[in-house]
Amino acid sequence: MEIEREETLLKVHGVDGYNKACKHCREFFWTTNVRKIYCSDKCRNKYHYRKHKKTFIKSLLKRFGLGVVKNDSDKKTKTPDYPRLTFLLSVIGFIGSIGFYLGVLHQVYHPDNDKVVIEQLRSEKKELQNTIQFLIQRQGDE
Repeated sequence: MEIEREETLLKVHGVDGYNKACKHCREFFWTTNVRKIYCSDKCRNKYHYRKHKKTFIKSLLKRFGLGVVKNDSDKKTKTPDYPRLTFLLSVIGFIGSIGFYLGVLHQVYHPDNDKVVIEQLRSEKKELQNTIQFLIQRQGDE
């Protein structure tokens, strides 16, 4: 079993395709396309999401100046300023929660919603009245 695996790993290309390592999961896959670098669309999407997420966080840090230059023996490195980053993220979360609660309030107190509920209750009332009349008539027949 181990010998077969080593042979598969060493095989780079064959007559009908190529054996490549996926750029995301590093698993080997067989393809006929020379330019293909991911084993599946799932791996391709995960790789690009991870890459975009890192660049998004870096751009946020850069845009809002959330980095402090520290001098460590001839090296200048940028490290995040965590109190400012925490404040920014809490403000974003607060704005999101306000939007959520406004949406809930809109659904609860929307006048059209009251009209729909009233119509539903009226139809249920009519159904109940019909059921009661049917049961009274059935009881009278017995």
